[in-house]
Amino acid sequence: MNNLLESNFEYLPDEMILEIYRYLHCGHVLYSFYNLNSRFNSTITNYCHHVILRRLNYNQFLHIYSNVLPNIGSSIISLTINRLQQTYFFINFSFRMSKIFPNLKKLALDDWKSEILFSFIENHLSQLKYLRTIIIRGLQSTICKNSIADTNDDYKHLLEITHRNTQIESIYFEPDCYSMILSINQKDLLTHSNLIEMSISLTTSNDLISLAMLVPNIRRLHVIIEEFSPINKTIIPFRCLTDFSLDAIDFYSKLDDISSILQLTPTIQNLSLALATLDECLIYGQHLFRLLSSQLFISNNLIQKFKYAVYFSASAGYCLDSENLLTSWNPIPIGYTINETENRSFILLHTLPYPSILLNLHSTLANTFGINMSDHVYNNIQYLCISNAKTLLETFTIIRHCRKIQDLNIQIENHRTVLPVPTNKQVNINLPKLKHLEILSILGTVDNWQHFEALLISAHTISTLRIDLNCAIKLFESTGEDLIFSRVLHLFIDGHSSDLNLKNAHINSLSKVFSGIHSLKIKHTTDHLIEPNIVGSLLDNCKQLIVFTINGRIPDGLSLENIQEWLIEYSSRLKNSEKNYQMSFTFGATPATKTIIFGTPTNTNTATAPTASPFTFGTPAATTTTSTAPLFGVPAATTTATTAPFNFATPAATTTTSIFGFGSPASTTTAATTAAKTLFTGFGTGAPTTTTGFGFGAPTTTSAPAAFGGFGFPAAPVTTTAPAFAFSGGQPFGTNTAPAQIAAPPANAIRPDDLLITSLTAPRLFNDERDELLLKWNILQVFYGTGKTFCHLGVYDVDVNLPYHVFKTYSYSVRPKTRDEDGLVALIINQKLADVVKDKDKRIESLHRLCFNNNPNCIIELEGISPLADDRTQMLIVVSEKQPGTLLVKKAKASVVVNYLQPPPQQQQATTLMAPPANPNKAHLDSMGIVQVFARTDLSDQDYKQYLDSTPPGLTAFVWEQAKKENPKPQLLLPVPLVGVKALRDRMKSQFIEHEDQKQQLEIIRQQLHSVKDQCDAFRLTMKRYQTNLLEYSHRILKATIQFECRRRQYEPKLTSTEIQIWTNLHSLQSLSQSPLDIRIKDLIMKIRMNPTLLAPIQWASILNTNESLRFDKEKIEQIKDILQDIHRGIKNVVELVQNDRTALAKIDEKLSPRR
Repeated sequence: MNNLLESNFEYLPDEMILEIYRYLHCGHVLYSFYNLNSRFNSTITNYCHHVILRRLNYNQFLHIYSNVLPNIGSSIISLTINRLQQTYFFINFSFRMSKIFPNLKKLALDDWKSEILFSFIENHLSQLKYLRTIIIRGLQSTICKNSIADTNDDYKHLLEITHRNTQIESIYFEPDCYSMILSINQKDLLTHSNLIEMSISLTTSNDLISLAMLVPNIRRLHVIIEEFSPINKTIIPFRCLTDFSLDAIDFYSKLDDISSILQLTPTIQNLSLALATLDECLIYGQHLFRLLSSQLFISNNLIQKFKYAVYFSASAGYCLDSENLLTSWNPIPIGYTINETENRSFILLHTLPYPSILLNLHSTLANTFGINMSDHVYNNIQYLCISNAKTLLETFTIIRHCRKIQDLNIQIENHRTVLPVPTNKQVNINLPKLKHLEILSILGTVDNWQHFEALLISAHTISTLRIDLNCAIKLFESTGEDLIFSRVLHLFIDGHSSDLNLKNAHINSLSKVFSGIHSLKIKHTTDHLIEPNIVGSLLDNCKQLIVFTINGRIPDGLSLENIQEWLIEYSSRLKNSEKNYQMSFTFGATPATKTIIFGTPTNTNTATAPTASPFTFGTPAATTTTSTAPLFGVPAATTTATTAPFNFATPAATTTTSIFGFGSPASTTTAATTAAKTLFTGFGTGAPTTTTGFGFGAPTTTSAPAAFGGFGFPAAPVTTTAPAFAFSGGQPFGTNTAPAQIAAPPANAIRPDDLLITSLTAPRLFNDERDELLLKWNILQVFYGTGKTFCHLGVYDVDVNLPYHVFKTYSYSVRPKTRDEDGLVALIINQKLADVVKDKDKRIESLHRLCFNNNPNCIIELEGISPLADDRTQMLIVVSEKQPGTLLVKKAKASVVVNYLQPPPQQQQATTLMAPPANPNKAHLDSMGIVQVFARTDLSDQDYKQYLDSTPPGLTAFVWEQAKKENPKPQLLLPVPLVGVKALRDRMKSQFIEHEDQKQQLEIIRQQLHSVKDQCDAFRLTMKRYQTNLLEYSHRILKATIQFECRRRQYEPKLTSTEIQIWTNLHSLQSLSQSPLDIRIKDLIMKIRMNPTLLAPIQWASILNTNESLRFDKEKIEQIKDILQDIHRGIKNVVELVQNDRTALAKIDEKLSPRR
């Protein structure tokens, strides 16, 4: 009986399951229900279309990225990637975006560093042909505002994004992104742009002018400007902008500032302004209307919709004429809030509803905020900042009206010492559900924890909390309250302005109150001493902690080599984890003040809390897992290095910012030192020796044995001259630092020129008449350019490039259009085209394995294959490198790759002439059949001039001058010498191969045209068939209509004779009434002519006397006269109207006649 009452989740209907999904996050739905069965897969279709991965622990996140995303990638329409996922996502998906996410339309990137984000967008999104929208949140700049840096980087990045991703139509930089600086010249003017809509934050109004030159074709633009500056550039307005929204609430604006902005937008139809001002002109409507009419109506433009908000601050006692204020805005409805303090008066005035997503308010406006206004007035606000609040409760009045805020910042005055109020008595706090609030920042001390708890309960989707250290300690000391905020995932405790310290009791309370935090950051001053037991207690109590960051000073007695042992010693969690964790450390410039940071940029000391798998945030790619000194930047004798499955590396020099993305960088900047060389250089090498490995950066030194070999795998100790391959200049890798000792040639050595001259003048081999025959033979060999010449000094191998060659001419070849930076390298393979095409993938793999030693950072791409003479094949490749620790991919120069595969002669000199050095890659190239390697690039102007000025071997100066003069297109064609019959034969074979290839291409085009013609014929036949079917269907419809009408009349009741007569009379009357008036008049005249008796005088008097009913009194006669006069006036008006129309038509005809 009990078995019959058992229930199962699968028994629930789809409607109830979908309702359950609403209470879960997208990541939890995919992790829990994907691929259980086909029914659940169909119910989570919407979650597969719009993927947002939040509130996931490490194992859930790894499972979704490994097993779910690759399977549902083709159905994903919108995707959100946050900073914790960026490195793992880049490694696994960035180079396969078009294959895994072919239908992606919208991409959101949260809390990325600017350098990594711009590189990702520029290099990996161009193949997503359906991508239309990019949303960027929490973007932090890697360059401090006060540092000396290229201020043109932001413009270059935006230009590259629009140039490389022509399919993107909308880019939104959310308000929590840093303000960009755009500095361009007139020569950088972009005349075409694919962007239609953009949202961006700019530093000054001059940057908006630069933006107008960058994206002139944009139609909808939302701009946040930090401050207005005088116009110092030539204004080039937006040509197509119709919707413009401006937020400038952090700087006091003036009416002239708005006037200068409107000069950029002559074509706008919808205008929205949100300002802060001290100028009284900006709160009265007539000033703005006058400005708009003078700036915009000149261009015959009419604003269809105008939205406005202004935050006005005036001196105390300011008198506002409310009646005049409302009158000045007529007929636009407005709302305003007024409040005064001892020092200032504040006025918030705006159209209805509030137009901007940003709102900064003084807390004194809370008493009158939103009075007599509906709740939907402030629904547009997403970012709310309340300043100078005395209590947390007074801010609830403002929060209650802003129900869709996402980021809330409350600044409580700190000059008042407020003790926590006992909360035994329940207080009824009416706060609505803040379903969209995710980030809460409270700066100052909370006066009542019950109010604080009510605020967090109303925001059930909150994930990030930022509080002061004083406030946090008071919260942890409120032991009498059962406060648990398990929804908070990221906690930031700011203690840079506090002298208090956390204790073990505080840590226990922290782990209970915030039981679900994944990341924790505690910020102290740089001279604050970090207590080791506090760090160990944090790691032991916060069980779900993934990233832990603490700023401060390490104890003086602790050396850098003992940091890991120090952490393990004070944490039982690390001590008993059997090394199931990952730690990473990088140190700053001075050892006196150091930081131990879990999950911060590489210029600080970093360690991560233990998880199921290694997981770091903000640490270098190469990390250590050893009990000895795991130090990056300090040489060590023995190191066992491992590469983490994924980590979140950041640039070496960054601005220390909050990992939670609170919208603004911190005020301090740390930079990594470069005095000591890093332990892992190139691709994993050790301490300095005379041998270098293979790397893409600057020259490095290696030690033996290194944890990572020259190309990423363990290698034995070696001391050899490895092949040189350096992408960034400097001494080539693999070359010995000591200069090569070249042995001098023997004193009695015979020069080749002496052999040639002797062979052509006096061979004296036999000292008789045979020498004359031998002389003619030698001359004949030199003229032919082949064979050998003989003399008493020895044998000379005839070179085809000798100027005595009689078979010599010249031809012209098309100059390549590629540059050295494009990296195009040609490999000549001594095999047929079919064989090379068949094994092309194996050849690329063999080249990568043998010549580049399976370097994971090296990428070889095949660009093309073409046939050559003598059954040879040309293969074009491009070699690229992935920069270690970053997301950048850089193409190697073609000359660098060629020098690496085939070093030039000056790098192949040996100690003796009898023992020529061997190219280390020659054996590998020979095994693959590669006989020649050269860069497929065009000559620079200087090299091209030098090439033309120097006569090629085998040609005379006269012939070469003739070749240059006869060049039909010097900019396109390059003269090429042809010396010898073999060169001429190879040239003819190459032209024959090119001719055959063109014939094949023409044949393919002919076949395609034939196929298109066949399709057209088939289409015509189909159209004829459809026309025949249409005609047949028309006949069938006609037959059916006839049959229907016959049957209808068959069963229709018959009319009687009286009904037929009535029907006939009605038809005659209808035809008579529908006939024109002139026809009826002519018919009447014809009847009178046929019967003149009709015109006989009628005795009206007798009729009136005999019929009393026909008599009219005077009143009726007057009425009849009035009616007739009205009819007469109507006819007269109609006649005048017709005459006027005829006159107008005549004038129109006169104006049109000359044009004819």
